[in-house]
Order: sequence, then C-alpha cells, then structure tokens
Amino acid sequence: MAEPDTTDAIRHLSDCEHVRLRPGMYARSVNTLITRIVEKTIRTQQVFGTSKIAIEIHADNSVTAIATDSNLVEVPMTAKEFRKSVEVMKSGHFVNNALAISNFLSEIFRLEYRFSKSRLKIECNRGITSEFVEVSDSTNDGAERIVTFKPDAEIFTKNEFSSVHLARFLQQCSGLNRDIRFSFHNAGDGYRAEFYSPSGLANYFTTKYWKPSDIHSEVIHIHGTDGETEIDAAFQWTESKSSEFLAWANGELVSEGPYQQGLSAAIAETLCTFGRDSGELANNDLPEGVYLEGLTVLLSMRLKQPVFDVRKSERLENPELEQVVKTIISPKLMSYWQAHPAVATSIIRFARDLRTSDSQTTS
Repeated sequence: MAEPDTTDAIRHLSDCEHVRLRPGMYARSVNTLITRIVEKTIRTQQVFGTSKIAIEIHADNSVTAIATDSNLVEVPMTAKEFRKSVEVMKSGHFVNNALAISNFLSEIFRLEYRFSKSRLKIECNRGITSEFVEVSDSTNDGAERIVTFKPDAEIFTKNEFSSVHLARFLQQCSGLNRDIRFSFHNAGDGYRAEFYSPSGLANYFTTKYWKPSDIHSEVIHIHGTDGETEIDAAFQWTESKSSEFLAWANGELVSEGPYQQGLSAAIAETLCTFGRDSGELANNDLPEGVYLEGLTVLLSMRLKQPVFDVRKSERLENPELEQVVKTIISPKLMSYWQAHPAVATSIIRFARDLRTSDSQTTS
C-alpha cells in the first residue's frame, strides 16, 4: 500500500506558476489577453478617464494597448503607489487581474504610465520583474497607460490573433462606452478599423439587434445620469412573444440584479400613465409583465462602485439600482411617448391583444 502524502510532498505554487500551469482557466486564447486588458481599462475609467484606446498587433505578434486621457495633467499616483499596484498585480489577487494574467502568460510584458512631467515603467519576463524605471522629464500632453506584451509561445501553441473577433469585440465596447474612441490595427493581416459611437447603444443596437417591426421604425434610445450613475438604454418592440434583455455594468456583462425591476417598472408605469391620459387604457391597467413581451432591450450602466455577487459574478447586487434606473428612465420614456404617441399606442394595443389572446387560451 502506498504511503499517504505528507506536507513535505506538497509543492506550493506561486501565482505565476499556477497560471502558467493552467493557462486555459484564465485565457482561452491569445485574443483573451487583449479583451481582458480592454475590459480592465474600461472598468477603471472612473480613475483614469480614458478617452481613447488603441490596439496595435505588431508583425512579431507582440501587442501594444494604449489608453489615453487627454484631459489628465497631474500625476494620479506616486512611484511608491505604482510599485504597490505592481506588487498587487504580480501576486495575491491575480485571478481577476487582467494585467497579471497577461504578465504571467507573456514572454515579455511592459506596463508604462506617461504623464505630463513623469514616466513610470516596469518590464517583466514571463512574470519576473527585470526592470523598473522612474523618469521625471516626460513631456506628454495629458496621460497614457501603455501595456505591451508578447504571448508566450511555450503556452499558446496557436499564437494567432483573430482580427474579426477582436473588431467585433471593440465594436461592442464602442456601443457601451459612448465617450471612448477605439482603434485597431493588425500588422499581420493588414486589418484596420476604428469605432466611435457618440450615440451610445443606439448605433450598436441598430447594427446588431434591430429587426423589422410594424410597431416602431427606429430604436428608442434613453441616456441619462443622476450624477452618480450613468444609464444608456436602447429598446425595440416587435410582434413577437419572445423578449431579450442584455445588461452591462461598467462594461461587464450581467444577467441579474435590482436594475431589472427598476426598468420593468419604468416601462409599465409610463405606458399605463400614457394609456390612461390618452384614453387608450381607461382605468384597465395591464399587468407589468405583458409590456415586456416582444421587447429587446440593451442596458449599459456606469457605476462608481458596482457590487457583484461573490458566488455568481454576473449578478449585480447594488440595491439602490432599482430606484436609480427607474428614476432616470421614467421621465425620459414618458417624454418619448408624448413625442411619439403612435409608438406608445401600438405597444399598448399589442400588449392588450396578447393579454386577451392568453385569457381566451386559458379559459
């Protein structure tokens, strides 16, 4: 019988060793390294007010991702704070740290901040720091965060980037982040594209989700903020019983949370109010859920402090969001119904017909 393992036989892996031993848990492909860095940049936009993100894939398969804040002049961190953030990146809470994952899975990795009067840079080889530089003679206008990495061929046997996949991803990011310009160039295949959606989700919805419908002929677009939370939403009703609801919090796809109740209430209450005022409903309000039939909605929320369920990361926990979403969307939806009464009337009649049809089916 084999002897039982003892603690001496158990080898403790460093964070870097753990990720390199099981890379598939953290990056499905080299494309994932880029998408995670872009998502990380967007999530930290409240701190580093990004106005532009440029992705360049070089001929040697290395990647440079530059995030620019043209308005930032003063240095938002000292060299000591930079070192501390790098140490956190290198060890400890690495699982959801996009920079750490890219660092551990790259042959070379370089992180650099350039400000108006200083420059901070760290360079690593396969997760091991090889150089730290602090320079005080930078002459940049604004600020830049530059991430350069080359995926490790020892880890990724298929070391090829998909320009089409990355372009689709950046197009979605553009729709979700109306104030950021995205550019992409792959020197390997010559692919080049730029994405900028000042109208936010309206453009993205029209491109990816719009379906022919007799109920209304254009995307219903709502954008607003209460000073703390920014909401961007796009809607379409079709003659269908199916519905689709996609939501993002700071660029992170979410599937559950209090925002759902807030949005449903805003839609139902404004349509009921319009219906009563116009005489379309009289006093016979319809159940809230029937207004969601045939609805496709995209909702992007920008929060200062999103709270995700630790057991289910796609669930957003911020309890205030129900009221916040309702408060921001309701008056703007009401204004839209009043400016487009035919659209509101068509939605109400469609909902009422569905309700009548369902009642006859069950009776």
